[in-house]
Parts: sequence; C-alpha cells; structure tokens
Amino acid sequence: MGYVKMRFYEEKPEQEKFSDPYYLQLLELALADENASYSFGMDRIYRKIGEYYEANDQPNKTIEIWDRAIAINGKVGIARRLELLKKKMSQ
Repeated sequence: MGYVKMRFYEEKPEQEKFSDPYYLQLLELALADENASYSFGMDRIYRKIGEYYEANDQPNKTIEIWDRAIAINGKVGIARRLELLKKKMSQ
C-alpha cells in the first residue's frame, strides 16, 4: 500500500507535495519499513525528505538529512546543493 501512495506523490508537482505534511509522513514511514520494496533506495528517500525540508525553509534539518543520504550513497545527486547550503549557513 505504501508503494502505491509513493507513486501517487511522484506524479505531483514538487510545490504541491512539499506543502503536504502527509508526504513527509509517508517518506518517514518508508524509512521505517525494512520490508518495503520501492523502486529507489533509502538514499533517495533521505534525499526526498531533505528536499521537503529545504522547500519548507528548514536548512538545518535539510543538512542533517542530506548528510545521511550522502553517507549511504555519495552519488545520490545532492552533494553540490548540500555544499552550497552549508556555505550559506556558515555565513
């Protein structure tokens, strides 16, 4: 059932899903479900959670979550964005 809900959100525009708190809950549930079979791994789930926090102006939480994503897979596609965000926060 979780997979179907994830697919539902994948087709929505980013602005819409990043303003929906249920989307964040669904992603967090996906992290907790060790038996789930998604078309992407935990690194991508962390990336998506970070994107949610980024869109909702929570840079510290974004950095924390993206660090986890990169620890799993350095090629998850957010290294440059994370570096820029860290620089911005240190100024």
